[in-house]
Amino acid sequence: MKRKLTLTVAIVLILSTFFSMSALAVVITPNGYNTTFATAQEIQRNQTTPESRLAIDLSKEQVVVGTLPTLGAEHWYKVYLPANPLTVLSVNTYSATVDVYDASLNTLYSGFFVKDFVEGIAAVYVEILTAGWYYIKVYSGLGEYRMTIGNPNYNLDTLTFPASTLTLGPGITSAETSIDLTSTAGLPRDAIVYQVLLEGTRSGTVSNEKRSVKYANETNFMQGNIVFTVAVPTLQNKMLANNWTIKWEGTASATRTLAPAVRFRVIYPVLPPV
Repeated sequence: MKRKLTLTVAIVLILSTFFSMSALAVVITPNGYNTTFATAQEIQRNQTTPESRLAIDLSKEQVVVGTLPTLGAEHWYKVYLPANPLTVLSVNTYSATVDVYDASLNTLYSGFFVKDFVEGIAAVYVEILTAGWYYIKVYSGLGEYRMTIGNPNYNLDTLTFPASTLTLGPGITSAETSIDLTSTAGLPRDAIVYQVLLEGTRSGTVSNEKRSVKYANETNFMQGNIVFTVAVPTLQNKMLANNWTIKWEGTASATRTLAPAVRFRVIYPVLPPV
């Protein structure tokens, strides 16, 4: 009797899996029949972007979640991929081997993955030169694995940096300082800023207070709201590793100071090591 193949897709809340924060995603689980090349289960490529990650766009985040019950078990998947030499294969598992093949079963990538306790994800590039169907085999492991192929996954982080003290007072209604992060070590790679919190310690009262920030060599400042927070659209692609100028404005009857502490909220792709 011919067995019916089924695709199980669920929308769930993933906790502490691919991302540093909780995130909703479309989760694809093995159908129980995908144990050979011939019965490979069709999946969708990951199309996550910074915008979809922040908006939790379920249609973009395609995560395969499976469990290898024994060391000899194999799970096969097939996925249609566009041509992209920097296609990202991301795996979160304690131990498993993952192979990627073309439709003729030529090996494009084979690697053994272990848990990455820093990012939670181990990522590699797979060179896809021609659009078409490709096959993935997960094997030689035991236990749960989580996997995407296509776009990279994204993590969120918040980093705080101090800046030089600013002074306002009689005759001084505006002051500026800068934070140069262009050569700062340890920043998340390719981090994009999506929010800036212009905090810090202020002495005394300042009337008509404004705090704003300017990116790199841009002309205009982005002014903070009533709680001195600036929303930065990710489509503007403002990279954290740059020079940021902080402006403090207001009127004061006596000398007032602000020791800025600037908090950058960023989103960054989890990419293979350089």
